[in-house]
Amino acid sequence: MLFDWRFLYLGVIPLSRMPLGEIFSGLSMGLGIFSLTILTNATHHPPIYLQLDFSRGLFQLEGNIYALAAIVLASLPLISSISNIMLANNLRDLTMDIENHRYTLIYYIGRTTGVSLFKFLALLGYGTIIIGLLAGVYHWPILVTFASLPIILKNTQAFEQTLPHPKCFQYAIKNLVIFNTLYALGLALSLIIKGVNF
Repeated sequence: MLFDWRFLYLGVIPLSRMPLGEIFSGLSMGLGIFSLTILTNATHHPPIYLQLDFSRGLFQLEGNIYALAAIVLASLPLISSISNIMLANNLRDLTMDIENHRYTLIYYIGRTTGVSLFKFLALLGYGTIIIGLLAGVYHWPILVTFASLPIILKNTQAFEQTLPHPKCFQYAIKNLVIFNTLYALGLALSLIIKGVNF
């Protein structure tokens, strides 16, 4: 098979033109930033420990599987809320995206299924919190996040009713801000009440 030299001129296909935007935005920001924050601040019992020995040219990487699983679980509410921003944008711009040859996730699953996915992701964080609370990942102050539930439900309904009008996107932004603010507050209160030392 001959090498296609046109690839060098066209470059790689942007993520915005593929049905992967929601996945990459959620994972890179929801999991990536959250994990880096924990890993750079946890000094007492870090979930991952890297030991370097430059004199012998060796390194040793150790980690705690359960701690890493807890980080992934705790990042799921962030992943879902951030992914929903990209999803809301693609739901709103579906017609324009098709005209511009941007084949996002909504192009493949349709707007009706996309709205159902939007609703599911808006509520996924609450389910994750309940599972994490029962599994011992969270402490009871995290329940303060549920104060946002009525607002999230209201905004999600308003988003569906105003779609595809440009103003529908504001409801996705409001959901992100209110949920993540209370989620961060719940995590901070947990740290204060439990007296966690890093």
